[in-house]
Amino acid sequence: MDAPTVKQKRELHQALVRYLEEKHAPRRVAVIDFLFEESIARKASTRDGRITAVSINESCPATNRRGGGSRESDLSSTSALMSRLYTALDTFFASPEGAELPFRIVRQRVNGKIDRDNFALGFEPQCGGRPGDAVTAFWRPYINSGTVRILYPELRSMMDRDTQTYFRNPMWDRARVLKHLNLADNEHIEMSYSFVSSGLVAGMSSIVEYLNNHHHTKLEIDVVRPDVGMNAIRHRPQNTIVLGTATSTELLTLLEEKSMHTSKGAVIVNPGTHYQKRHADRSQTQDSGIIEWKHGVLTRRPHPDSTKHVITVLAGQHGRAVEGMAKFLTDKDLIEQVTRSGHGLHTFQRFQALFQVQLKKAPTGDPEIQDIKLLKVKANRTGRAELLARSQSSTDDERTEPD
Repeated sequence: MDAPTVKQKRELHQALVRYLEEKHAPRRVAVIDFLFEESIARKASTRDGRITAVSINESCPATNRRGGGSRESDLSSTSALMSRLYTALDTFFASPEGAELPFRIVRQRVNGKIDRDNFALGFEPQCGGRPGDAVTAFWRPYINSGTVRILYPELRSMMDRDTQTYFRNPMWDRARVLKHLNLADNEHIEMSYSFVSSGLVAGMSSIVEYLNNHHHTKLEIDVVRPDVGMNAIRHRPQNTIVLGTATSTELLTLLEEKSMHTSKGAVIVNPGTHYQKRHADRSQTQDSGIIEWKHGVLTRRPHPDSTKHVITVLAGQHGRAVEGMAKFLTDKDLIEQVTRSGHGLHTFQRFQALFQVQLKKAPTGDPEIQDIKLLKVKANRTGRAELLARSQSSTDDERTEPD
């Protein structure tokens, strides 16, 4: 099902008109009527099938609010109107009603890039899911793709077989580790890839368990060694999930966006700018044990070899931070604590999110996750979404926005 039927287009049209009328947006209703008329009739206002601001002005006079203005002012008014329309569409498809529809409206693309001068309707399948199901919405690209690739790192260690001792330092080469530990090189010392962080295993298990609920989804799980880098994903355009700690593989650092960067013991937001802020891991000793706060970064971005595929990266300095993020992203109740307005992270095509995971470490036993907080979301400037992660319900600004 690559394109909607005429019936599906009409149902989508009616749903959008109801939504926009509730927003008291008559000019946007007029535009959406015109665009659907063109789409359903399989015609366009220009020979090459594109609909421009000029086409909209000529065919839909209601878009010109100024009246009697110059051609340039009319086009400027229409462009601003279309910008508000696309923002409204992002919000609608993130809502419970919009998430249930089989298709959503997207911008037309040329060679993988948005054709910003073309306003003809494009359509993209949606998973559907339960109303308001933010988990399904977030993982929709993977649910729809059929095949999902998951990458995780094995921690590189150095093993002294003579004493059965492991020395872990994944980013150092053999000679440097030996010099640091003041060890002589001999036949008993070898590199080892025997360990995977228990936090990474738990986080990956949460994602695998969730995706396995969608029986048509095929999973490919591969190991990434520390020095592989971008070769792990290049020339393999698939929807991919990468989990790991910043010291386990350089691939995580290479895939990070500019807004957030994982460093030793902290996450740096806006690195290298006047607004740089360091969110450091910390701990506090209490009578019941040690409370620790670990930070992680979630990155969603297009695949470098294909804009039709996405990569989701869960990175932190501690495996439990990765586990906490995976738990958050696969737990409907957790996500809805910060998306009560019906919106979700899936409305961002490219973004980073900062998480804080609180652990309780008893004198004996493994650390346990007590709390998971989504602290900050930064969307790439090319995205068209609003910031939708909020701890409380908020009013819809569009209700008072001039049309």
